[in-house]
Amino acid sequence: MTEQDVKIPIAESQYIYGVPRGSYKDPLIILCHGYGGWMHEMLLYNGARHFDKHKFSTLRLSMYGGGESSRDIAKSDLMTHQADIDSVVSYAREQGASWVGVVGHSFSGLAIVYSKEQNFNAAALWDPTHTDGYKTDIAIKDFKDNYEYVESQDAYVSGLGGGYVYAKTIFENDYLSSDQAAAKFTVPSIVVNASWSKDQQEYGRRYAATIAAETEHVVIPDSSHPFTEDGAAAKLFDETAKFFKRQVSLSEKQT
Repeated sequence: MTEQDVKIPIAESQYIYGVPRGSYKDPLIILCHGYGGWMHEMLLYNGARHFDKHKFSTLRLSMYGGGESSRDIAKSDLMTHQADIDSVVSYAREQGASWVGVVGHSFSGLAIVYSKEQNFNAAALWDPTHTDGYKTDIAIKDFKDNYEYVESQDAYVSGLGGGYVYAKTIFENDYLSSDQAAAKFTVPSIVVNASWSKDQQEYGRRYAATIAAETEHVVIPDSSHPFTEDGAAAKLFDETAKFFKRQVSLSEKQT
């Protein structure tokens, strides 16, 4: 199947770049990466092909980068992330999508529950992060020891490993907590955790217990946060497709 990049208008004359696969007339899954990721990473690229086999169209995104006038990572935080997801959903609706599911890995899973418009039919949170994750003793020590504030970028930067850049407002903000946001989130959801992400599993259980809609919680055995172990991603995709298929069926019965 031929894929061709698209650019989707968001705020301030900027664009989100993405790759659609399939027709907007079919049930559509929007795929959003974790912080620092992009539209061609393994989970999104392979997920699009897996969901194609289940008769879903997909639109995988680069939440920053990807082309001219795209958002910069140093200016991307929780609020821009959720607003951009809402903008992409509106774009998909304008293209004719009648059923939309939104998938977010890691930071995008966190961001989805902050959606103000909630103009999608179902959500899948893949090993989502949580605002409390920034408040643990380990996280606070790592932040103090390894990150420096760069005024010209208005961002915190670490040179460890491949390097990390976080908008200042990732750490310094007055946003609602994830639990508070989840209590206001009314979209049927599935939370899928990796078995080796112990802290994430606790957050996953809290999301499942707090989201104000039907919510499933699934743990993929023998898997880590990026789901790169043999067979882990396929199980993740299958659980997501199964949940979304049921939501499509329920939507069809209601129309």
